[in-house]
Amino acid sequence: MDGESFNQSFAALMGDVGLRTQAAGDQASVSTRLQSESQSRQQQVSGVNLDEEAANMLRYQQAYQASAKIIQASQTLFESLLSVTGR
Repeated sequence: MDGESFNQSFAALMGDVGLRTQAAGDQASVSTRLQSESQSRQQQVSGVNLDEEAANMLRYQQAYQASAKIIQASQTLFESLLSVTGR
């Protein structure tokens, strides 16, 4: 206690704890910001763009639907030919 009263020592201790707590909070804030920046940079480099992926999915879906219509039309034509030749 170095000649200080209990209240003075306690106040100094609480001040030190407060400073360390604030410093830890600041470090956590900086670490969080650095992490989000790193993730953002990594995503830019890796090239996974969700909008582009969604557009590709729509394109594939439309191609699949078009193929299904062609198969359906071919099946109808084939059945018509079979019915004509079967008579």
